[in-house]
Amino acid sequence: MPLLLKKVNNQDVLAVWKIVENETELSRMLTFSEQMHRQLDTILCREKRLEWIASRILLQHLTQCVPCVAYNPNGKPLLPSKANHISISHTKGFAAVLVTGSKPAGIDIEYSSQRIARIAPRFISDQERYYMLRACQDEQICSIIWCAKETLYKVADTPGLSFKRDMYIEPFHPTAKGALVGKLKFGHIWASFFLNYIATADFYLVWRW
Repeated sequence: MPLLLKKVNNQDVLAVWKIVENETELSRMLTFSEQMHRQLDTILCREKRLEWIASRILLQHLTQCVPCVAYNPNGKPLLPSKANHISISHTKGFAAVLVTGSKPAGIDIEYSSQRIARIAPRFISDQERYYMLRACQDEQICSIIWCAKETLYKVADTPGLSFKRDMYIEPFHPTAKGALVGKLKFGHIWASFFLNYIATADFYLVWRW
């Protein structure tokens, strides 16, 4: 069981799975409901199927229940059998899940590559570019900012938010692991959120609990 990472904070817990198994091997680790079988049948891409199964294995491990995920009208995942908040993320070769007790959950994982730095102008604001002089060239900074904004989007559970206009990541110095402050704009009001991150050679992970 390649449970790569597990962190606990009071009632909150997150875990990361490194996907090295094939679909048959992963499926043996998961208790399926009929609805889960139907959900998986709609996914045709092999890699996406592996990511889906791995994320449900993590949910099963963290909640000790059959991880039959439903979604609210905004697409936010939830477990009808549990009162916990959950957040799910997956990328090439990895799956990540966060389960929180009372606060809205948000987590994002991305595999390491230059692809995010190439689209930096789409999600990094002028103010962020001013404070983070290397933001449009540095893969690590861009990837952490991207994951942070994805995390904020999941926490907000509000459709239509702009990564450039409605989110702001305060200046930070990237390290292997750390914390940063992200801001979300709701109408004319900015709300601040404390985010944690991990940066490795293989992936970037940001979460809020």
